[in-house]
Amino acid sequence: MFGRGKPLLLHADDDPESLFFVRTALARLPVAVVGVEDGAAAVRFASEEIPSLVLLDVLLPGLDGVAVCHELRRNRGTQTIPIFMLSAMDTLKDMEKALAWGANGYLAKPVDSERLLRLVSRLLFPKTAGRLGAPVLAGGK
Repeated sequence: MFGRGKPLLLHADDDPESLFFVRTALARLPVAVVGVEDGAAAVRFASEEIPSLVLLDVLLPGLDGVAVCHELRRNRGTQTIPIFMLSAMDTLKDMEKALAWGANGYLAKPVDSERLLRLVSRLLFPKTAGRLGAPVLAGGK
């Protein structure tokens, strides 16, 4: 079991720097962050461990992030997990496609660390999230 009672956050991204950035940005929160580098690993991990939140890059090897999102929505055990896309693909069409396939939101890269911190706080710790500032909307820095 991951996190020893902490909420589990799954982050799927094939860029090691992005995986490091998210882990570092969220280090102030009592969450266990697990990073995977491809879509199939994300589906497998989410199905086995049932994370509290999933962050997905759109461009992943194998299954892309939108396909991962779709698979998680089809699975009874993972269909209610909040899923947010974090991607450099930031056109309205990209965002609409991700939302149509079941994502709860979309943040364009580069993602500001404070904005990411507020988003995760709001989703996983709603009673204390107000202390970190305003809610997060789509967009990068």
